[in-house]
Amino acid sequence: MSLTDALSALSQAHGSKALATAFAVVQGQVRKARGASKEAYGPLAQTFVAAMKIGDQQKADGVSRADRLAGLEKTLRAAWPQTREWKYLCSCCADYGYEVGSCPGLRDAMCRRTREHAPHEFVTPCWCSAGTKYREKPKPSAEDFTQAGRSKPSKSMTRMGR
Repeated sequence: MSLTDALSALSQAHGSKALATAFAVVQGQVRKARGASKEAYGPLAQTFVAAMKIGDQQKADGVSRADRLAGLEKTLRAAWPQTREWKYLCSCCADYGYEVGSCPGLRDAMCRRTREHAPHEFVTPCWCSAGTKYREKPKPSAEDFTQAGRSKPSKSMTRMGR
């Protein structure tokens, strides 16, 4: 019997004994459906579901949020699929392309501001190949357009051919 058949039998049941029997059949079908769907989950998803149940129980027991999150992180890291070890090409920027610096708010060589200001963090492009996308690019000059075979485009021209 499928779940839809069990639900239709429950809707047609009359009397307390028939309702209880039909409801038990529906509960059994729901358990089977849940079990089948859990088998379709991968190991990471199954670990996550189990970790969330454990986290709910820990919350009820009064475990702090920080401890619960730390346990969740350890559990997920252990279940995470291992592919290969990441090898950084640049240890300065960790392959992000920029380095993060902090300014204490004083006038110093690291910050471009000339007056005293609030402390803040800033980024600078890294010297590596990942940092090229963050470096300033020179604006094209009129010679660049003439070398390309056309004169400098006018500001009124928005599309080619017009």
